Amino acid sequence: MMANFPLITISADKAARLTIRAMKKRSSLKVLGMPARILLAMDHLFPKTMLRLFGVVSSFVPSKKEVTSFVPGKEFKDSEFFGFEKIGKHVQSKHQPQMH
Repeated sequence: MMANFPLITISADKAARLTIRAMKKRSSLKVLGMPARILLAMDHLFPKTMLRLFGVVSSFVPSKKEVTSFVPGKEFKDSEFFGFEKIGKHVQSKHQPQMH
């Protein structure tokens, strides 16, 4: 639902370009997207507040005990999530250096 909001998301192509550029510059850290940059700045400015905030957020994430099913690799290829692998391969092929 929020995948199309400007300023909140970036395209896979842009993320790939920024990641590759950072790797070429040998950067050890690259923060992608405005929300992540804001969270990082807030964490630097207000570390205790952010720790409490992330504690609240993590309380909504299911614990290991609450996860009731796992999908083996063989079944994963038949699932709806397999499409992400195809998208990743497409982006990778567009950004690989050309061999001459």
